[in-house]
Amino acid sequence: AERIRVRHLLLVIALFGTGLGTTRAADSPGQMVTGKRSIEQLHHLPKDLKPGRYTLNCGVLIGTSGWVLFARCYPRTGSAPRDLLKAAIYAAQSSLFVPATHNGRKVEVFTTLSVKIDTTLSEPLILAVPNDGEDAAKYGPLYTAPQRYGGSHISRPYIPLHDPLRTAVVWMRLQIDEDGQMTACTVINNADAPEWWVDAVNDAAKQMTFIPGYHEGKPVPMLFVQPMLWRY
Repeated sequence: AERIRVRHLLLVIALFGTGLGTTRAADSPGQMVTGKRSIEQLHHLPKDLKPGRYTLNCGVLIGTSGWVLFARCYPRTGSAPRDLLKAAIYAAQSSLFVPATHNGRKVEVFTTLSVKIDTTLSEPLILAVPNDGEDAAKYGPLYTAPQRYGGSHISRPYIPLHDPLRTAVVWMRLQIDEDGQMTACTVINNADAPEWWVDAVNDAAKQMTFIPGYHEGKPVPMLFVQPMLWRY
């Protein structure tokens, strides 16, 4: 199939990268790269994608080598074509990052991204930004969201599996200050997930530690938002 030519906003991403130039050497967030290992270059649009504008959020676990260990993408609102979601997940999983560091050492972090797709233009646009848009009204579209050290390890009671499997989804909304400390924790259950899952996520959230969010090269208070899913 003919590869769809995508107009890349490399200047935007370059500005994002230079915006972190003043971060502390001891603690720096993982950063997206430009070029052939970027999400934009790896994201191939489905051939039959209808003209429109789509925003997908992705949660990615970045290893100490900069490679993505895990990725999950979902539409920010409403729904999105399945093939578009698959393409976004592939691009996120295959992309490369500059690893995060803590006390001068490379560390594993979990972060949230947005992939914005516009196929209404003469040339399709794909743009990946290092946040989920929760604080865009305050900081604009290019801030860097807080990044959690390591993966999430959540203990739960033994529950026999259902057939078919059920899905339990709750949302964590954590306020992270400029020092990476969590100052508020809210677990939102709008999907009637079991209370044991709400409690497990709430307990795990209180143990999480973070690199703070950044805006214009400076750490600032910011939200960290993540859907927590379990199949049981």
